[in-house]
Amino acid sequence: MLTNLKIQNYALIRDLEIELGPGLTIVTGETGAGKSIMLGAMALMLGGRADGKTAGNGKKTVVEGTFTAPERLNDFLTRNDIDSEGEELILRREISASGRSRGFINDTPVGLKVLEEAGDLLIDIHSQHQNHALTDPAAQIKIIDCFSNNEKEREAYRKAYLDFVAAEKSLRAARDSEARSRQNEEFLRFQLEYLDKLKPKAGELAVLERRLEMLSSAGEISERINGARDLLLEGDDSAIEKISSARSLLEGVNWELFSDLSEEDAGLLQRFESAYLELRDAAESLEGIAERVNADPKALEKTESRIGKLYDAQARFKVTEESELLAIYSDLRNQLNSLETIGEDIEALAARVKETGAILKAASAALTATRRKGADFFAVRLAETARPLGLKNLKVGVSVTKARLGISGGDAVEILCSFNKNQELVPLASTASGGELSRLMLSIKTLTAEYLGMPTIIFDEVDTGVSGETADRMGAMMADLGKVIQVVSITHLPQVAAKGNVHFKVGKHDEEETTVTTVVRLSEEERIREIARMLAGAEINGAALMNARSLMGVEK
Repeated sequence: MLTNLKIQNYALIRDLEIELGPGLTIVTGETGAGKSIMLGAMALMLGGRADGKTAGNGKKTVVEGTFTAPERLNDFLTRNDIDSEGEELILRREISASGRSRGFINDTPVGLKVLEEAGDLLIDIHSQHQNHALTDPAAQIKIIDCFSNNEKEREAYRKAYLDFVAAEKSLRAARDSEARSRQNEEFLRFQLEYLDKLKPKAGELAVLERRLEMLSSAGEISERINGARDLLLEGDDSAIEKISSARSLLEGVNWELFSDLSEEDAGLLQRFESAYLELRDAAESLEGIAERVNADPKALEKTESRIGKLYDAQARFKVTEESELLAIYSDLRNQLNSLETIGEDIEALAARVKETGAILKAASAALTATRRKGADFFAVRLAETARPLGLKNLKVGVSVTKARLGISGGDAVEILCSFNKNQELVPLASTASGGELSRLMLSIKTLTAEYLGMPTIIFDEVDTGVSGETADRMGAMMADLGKVIQVVSITHLPQVAAKGNVHFKVGKHDEEETTVTTVVRLSEEERIREIARMLAGAEINGAALMNARSLMGVEK
């Protein structure tokens, strides 16, 4: 329930705050006084689009509503990480002087979509032009669902539909892929045969390039290695011969004559022995390496040829890295292998489509059954509710026929009516006048309020086109609805205004530089005069005042 509304700097409203309560709240005022401005501000608070002509105006616009938060908002608050403020929920929309828009719920910044979602759970604003929504097939199916107790069936159908759509999408993608692959199969095989002959391997190019470098300089490498070996081994002047001679000389020294030899000095012979053995081992290693150095021109030519083929392959497939070429090689094999199994995959996907299709068909039939039952119930209840509103010959029927499957089901729902005796039921769009639509919509809103659990509903002149006794009955219906939920009615009918628990009057007055809209809560005597004005116009006489008191049930 909306308990408080604040509006600052919106169109003609400078600074407005009103307190609202349960029951039926009436809002009246002369044409052009600004009743629609209040609704525009509320729509802005609920995530509506900001109009630069009405919001901002060089000053910061703020619209804030305080609601009592129903339990069904708990999931919404948790999902959007919004802190609870006890039993209150505060929605606020701000538009800066520069036009920047921000939304808040309990002071938590939120996007406009979140504001809109919150508004859908808190309040239903129904204006006169929305009466024509009754003729919209999507709106009609939602109305029937309210009376069909089919939330479980709708959820089952929705899941089945999404599963079926996903299965069909996968099947189409597989078939498209197969078609593309079949068209390219010959080319794919040609490319794969090329790479099969080449047989590129990971790391091969780096090995080949090192081998090429070695083969290209084999003569120089061999000369250097053999030269080093010769210095170690060949001739009397070799390093090994010199170390051997030094070792022999040292072996002839009587080291026991030295009394101050350190442990390191005493190990000199051993060190020469180790050096001798190490150098002989190094010389043998050099000899083995020299034998492996291959200056074979044929090996050089073969290596150069292999490297050239690998680089040609990279150029052919427009890649610069060995890893990219190997990835293409693997992908080609996978594509051609998949052609051998894609038939089996398509068969499995087709079976999945058939399976999900059967589930969808059953879910659709179950949903249709609930709607047909709900449609019959709705037709009876709508006729009972609307007949007292001057539609005594009203007959209602609902056609539920098969339609193309969509996210909301496989049904086409159409509300049928006749307003005169012996008249056949025909689609609502082709028979109802504006006044009849208004009375039907009020009846439907009254019926659906308890099913939807909407805490607040606002009627914006939905009583257009009616008068007299019918207007009185419409007012009584709104008052009865106000016993269940909060109802706000913007009306021009005195019969409706007289049924309110609280009455606000919207007016405007000129100030020095601007015109300002005001909203005033009326006392009982002020209500009588306002209703008398609605009855008689600008000249309020005794008869109008007496009639106003009579409508309100106030003693003279």
